[in-house]
Amino acid sequence: SVKRIMGKMREMEYLIAEQNEVASAHTKAFEKYRNAFRDRDVVILGNGPTLKYYKPIPNAVHIGLNRAFMKKSLPLDFLFSIDGNLNEELFLHLPKMTEYL
Repeated sequence: SVKRIMGKMREMEYLIAEQNEVASAHTKAFEKYRNAFRDRDVVILGNGPTLKYYKPIPNAVHIGLNRAFMKKSLPLDFLFSIDGNLNEELFLHLPKMTEYL
């Protein structure tokens, strides 16, 4: 129906506008890291089942995503999290890192 199509169009307009806002926020938040680790290995660690096989690379910059910090043997330099389920109790167990984002 036309009503349904109009609703979907409004939803798409909102998502497009939101995408631009998110991109702008990310650009501002991460600008200070542009070229910060040039000529160094950077490892981004998610939480999938293969994480248990990862052997840390010496002198690499290690970035953990969401609950990657729960694997205590990971040498995390940064933690990026958008996991809404991380509560205060979990944050008390975070390892010492260079920075939290």
